[in-house]
Amino acid sequence: LGQDNPSVLQEAYNRGFLRSVPQSLWALSDGAWPNMLDLLSEPARHAVSGSIRVTAAGAVESSAAWRRFVQEWPSLNASEFNSHLPEYWQIDNSLFTDFDVSGSSIGREITAFTFDAVAAAALLACAVAPQGTVPSTFGKQFVEMASEIDFNGLTGPIRFDEFGDRNASSAT
Repeated sequence: LGQDNPSVLQEAYNRGFLRSVPQSLWALSDGAWPNMLDLLSEPARHAVSGSIRVTAAGAVESSAAWRRFVQEWPSLNASEFNSHLPEYWQIDNSLFTDFDVSGSSIGREITAFTFDAVAAAALLACAVAPQGTVPSTFGKQFVEMASEIDFNGLTGPIRFDEFGDRNASSAT
């Protein structure tokens, strides 16, 4: 989501996709400024509370990880991803052959960082609740364990500080 966040989020709330119980989690791009949320109804603002905002921090030419990602992008093959996706999410190879990931704000500011954010969230979720019922303290444990995450993502090494924010030194 980006600059259309308020209308998209309000409509998602109106249709029941954004909710407080059970809590839904949305990933918002760095185009989503907190003051945009003031345009939402009070119930929708409450429901979006706890969502994450993914900000671009390393998609710059000086980043070796970013240059490698851009270089490898055209060699990716849709079939490698489609085998893990439901039929209605299947992608076409033109995504990799025709999409200029480096020249696009979507590629530069969202794609790589969202991928890393989802990977980090998945690793954290598996660490907190590897199987069975999700504990009632899941959210608290999720944030507390963030500083234990350490992996190499598309944008470089992924590490978080004690507040659950990406360690600036890892966003290269």
